[in-house]
Amino acid sequence: MNEIEILIAVESDIRGINQVIEKHYAFPPLYFQPVLFSSPVDIEESEQNIIFIAKKCGEIVGFITLHSCEPFVHTGNAAEFEIVVDPSYRRRGIGKKLLYKVIQY
Repeated sequence: MNEIEILIAVESDIRGINQVIEKHYAFPPLYFQPVLFSSPVDIEESEQNIIFIAKKCGEIVGFITLHSCEPFVHTGNAAEFEIVVDPSYRRRGIGKKLLYKVIQY
């Protein structure tokens, strides 16, 4: 199966997510030290946070984190997100698939 699967991250995905982070930030310029996930609490789905992973052939090749922020007074709810795709899998629509999954969620 060569298709990309988009799934909610679970505890056993921490290592694969961290590998993608390390590959992503391995390229200069590196202005800061990347923050790696260290515990299940970091990836637990909650009302305010969720992480989706992109898997190809069982390997995590990207992820998106979504964090809901406090509602703004005049504009309603807001959220911030981060998309990271393994450099060797970029320009294949993986980031777009992850973003669409968050929009559907």
